[in-house]
Amino acid sequence: MNSESLALLSVDQNNEVEIVLDEGQRSPSSFARKLGFSVRPKRGVVVSIETTDCFVLPSSQIDLRQFKTVDALAIALEEHLPLDAEEMVVRVTKKSQSKESLTIVSERSLLAGEVERLEIGEYWIAAISCTCLLAVQELTFDPDVPVSFDCLWKNPRNGWDLVRVRDSMPVDWQWTDESQLLTDLNSRTVATKGSVPGGTGSAESVPLFIQGTPSTLNADSLHELRELIQVTPDADQIEFAQRMADRIVRGSAIPWINLAGKQLPTREPWAPIRMPLLILLGIICTALVTFQSTLLWRASNFTTTAAEADGEQIAAFRKLYPGQRIPSDIVGRLRSEHRNLHSTEQEMQKEPPVYPVLPVLAQFLNSLPEEAQFRMDHVKAQSNQIVSAEGATRTLEDFQSLVGAIRRAGFEFQQPNIINMVDGFTVRLEKLTPKPKSAKSTESVAGQ
Repeated sequence: MNSESLALLSVDQNNEVEIVLDEGQRSPSSFARKLGFSVRPKRGVVVSIETTDCFVLPSSQIDLRQFKTVDALAIALEEHLPLDAEEMVVRVTKKSQSKESLTIVSERSLLAGEVERLEIGEYWIAAISCTCLLAVQELTFDPDVPVSFDCLWKNPRNGWDLVRVRDSMPVDWQWTDESQLLTDLNSRTVATKGSVPGGTGSAESVPLFIQGTPSTLNADSLHELRELIQVTPDADQIEFAQRMADRIVRGSAIPWINLAGKQLPTREPWAPIRMPLLILLGIICTALVTFQSTLLWRASNFTTTAAEADGEQIAAFRKLYPGQRIPSDIVGRLRSEHRNLHSTEQEMQKEPPVYPVLPVLAQFLNSLPEEAQFRMDHVKAQSNQIVSAEGATRTLEDFQSLVGAIRRAGFEFQQPNIINMVDGFTVRLEKLTPKPKSAKSTESVAGQ
């Protein structure tokens, strides 16, 4: 059993508060106080308060159905308790099958300072409850069997705690002096059906568990009203509370009353899984460092590759534009030159094609017949066409021979103009265009 899972809150006569652990509380280091939390792994602890450090209101004294929230209940209790609503820590047990419940009210300032000191140290708060209720819950701990009984337990300080449990849920709790034990027991005897630990209870009464030896209690007179069960005369309330605190820290039990929560928030809500979170954060940090190292390595490679590419660009630019200054943006300069060339190319495509004149002129001169008598006075050639050719022949036969030779050489033209003169004929040929090679080849094959 972990002897440090229960922390007892002690209030002395001067209203000074102190939390005492069984093996002594370790005070937080100066580093932890400056940092605001401890970096060491923490231990779970249940802080317990005594009956005299809180106010107990059973359902017979307050109707919880008219309050929708705990804050509304605290405002209503402000008129009946010596506490402001802002200073109240209010908790209500869940209603049992008998529709009864128990309301516990404690003072926030009574707990806040010591709880904060514990959490700065090496502890995390698993719950804040009452010593007597923890002990009674441990006595009845059996989640499968609902029980109903009354429990009279010697308080570690003085007096006696009287707790009524119905269907495994406390419905009343009071502190009483030993001289008033018999009176309080007789006045709070209630007939309730239910089972008891170790056997079946009576239909008209519930058993009474006595933990301790009250000197003024008349056991014979009580036996007439109910069954008396005495577990051990010297049963230690703190020992039973310690066992239940161990269960709560391990997560195997939920306390009947837990004053921690919204009104007393914990500084570290993830303290129960502190070590797994630290391991997870360590793994994440390692992954981030590895990822960052990979990025730096790749960035170094990219920097080297970029430097090599810059050198290649400078060499290519000097080769294309020798003697010119190296621009700061070589790629932008080349793109600008490319756009200019592309624009010039588009403008040139709009112009008609230009063909050399000499080949067509040579073809025309070679087509002139040697056997005919003629003369060529003027020949005008442009691109791949003989625009005009002017000359003269003496006879009509010479004219026909000239025209036929030019046609056979592969020229296409309209009917020539011929004018009859005194000494022969003047001839004018216009728009002599060479036939395409494919057509010329086809014509020659057809002629063969």
